[in-house]
Amino acid sequence: MFDPTHPLYREDLAGTLPYIEAAGLAGKRLHITGARGLIGSYLVDALALFNRESSAGKPIHIYAMGRDLAAMEQRCKTRPGCIFCGTTSRSLCQ
Repeated sequence: MFDPTHPLYREDLAGTLPYIEAAGLAGKRLHITGARGLIGSYLVDALALFNRESSAGKPIHIYAMGRDLAAMEQRCKTRPGCIFCGTTSRSLCQ
């Protein structure tokens, strides 16, 4: 089972942060589909880490979409700027 709090995963995320040129995304809205998958979840976590450690002043608003609304809600609780959406609940993303 995947554990996003595992020290190796957190270390990997921190190691990618210098390579993310997300400063231009500060204050913008990103809609990420497949946010429960491997790439989507990593992207959400990396952008949330950017929000947590950035001095840009404006967070990136992350609209994370996945099939399991309850799982998305749980995942977004601890990620700054993350708003969860279900694939059948477009109104939650607006």
